[in-house]
Amino acid sequence: MSLKEEYIKLRNENKLNVDFLYKYYVDNCKGTPVNFTTFMQVIQFGNTAEIFSTIDKAYNLTTLHNKEGLFLKVVE
Repeated sequence: MSLKEEYIKLRNENKLNVDFLYKYYVDNCKGTPVNFTTFMQVIQFGNTAEIFSTIDKAYNLTTLHNKEGLFLKVVE
């Protein structure tokens, strides 16, 4: 399963998986990536909505919401 497919599955379950985030970070890091422990220390202060939004845009996904504005799912 590709990272994008894995992300879509996790995103549609509305889960933020740290193992996935680290793989995504390493795959997209422009320099030498930090180790997993350091990454964990930093990511715990991240804004979940912003993280989802950033990766949604990176994978060019469309986010669907209901009329109350609640998240339903992402689609390609």
